[in-house]
Amino acid sequence: RANKDTEIIQFIYDNDITDFYSWLIPKGNYLVVGSAILPDDNFNEKFSLTKSLKDDGILIVSADDRKLHAESLKIKQKVMTFSIDNLSTVSATEIEFDTSLGIIFKLKYNDNKYSIKIEKVIGNQQIYPIIAAVTVGLARGLIIDTIINSLKYHIAPKGRMNLISGINESIIIDDTYNSSPDALHEALITLSKISTNGK
Repeated sequence: RANKDTEIIQFIYDNDITDFYSWLIPKGNYLVVGSAILPDDNFNEKFSLTKSLKDDGILIVSADDRKLHAESLKIKQKVMTFSIDNLSTVSATEIEFDTSLGIIFKLKYNDNKYSIKIEKVIGNQQIYPIIAAVTVGLARGLIIDTIINSLKYHIAPKGRMNLISGINESIIIDDTYNSSPDALHEALITLSKISTNGK
C-alpha cells in the first residue's frame, strides 16, 4: 500500500495520449510505462511521459518493448524493468496455460524463482499487469515475499480471456471486453498453446 506522498501513474495508450493526459501528469515519483499487448506503435507518446518524473524518481518499463527499453537507459533517473522471458528486474518464465487452473508461471527476481498461479484466466496479457505491479512494489521498497503473498487477492478483469465453465464439461474463453488486431493475435497465440483432446 502506497502512502499519501506517493504518486504512481499508469496509462492506457492511444493516439492522443499526450494531449489527453497532459493535464493530469504530476511531477511523479514513479512512472509505469508498458503495454499488455506487444508490440504497439505509441513509442513517442509513451516516452514523452518520462518528463513527468522527478530527478530522483523511478521509471518502471517493459523490457519487452525493446525500443522503449533502449531509450529508457538514456535517462538520468533509475530504471526498473519487467518482461516475459527476457532479462529484466522482474520476469515471468516457464509459463503454462491450463484451462482448469488458469495461468501458472515462475516469477524471477534476483536469481530466485517464485511460483505464481492466476486462476480463471489465460494469456500473456494477464501476466504483464502482475509483473508490472511486482516491480512497482519492489520500487517502493516492499519485501518480495510480501508482494508475492498479496497476489492471492488479485482478481482479473472480466471479459479478458476469462475461463468460464460451459455445458458438457466445455470451457468458454470470454474475451468479449474489447477487440483489436493485436488483441486477437495474442488470443490466437494463447489458443495455440493450449493442449486439448476435444474441439
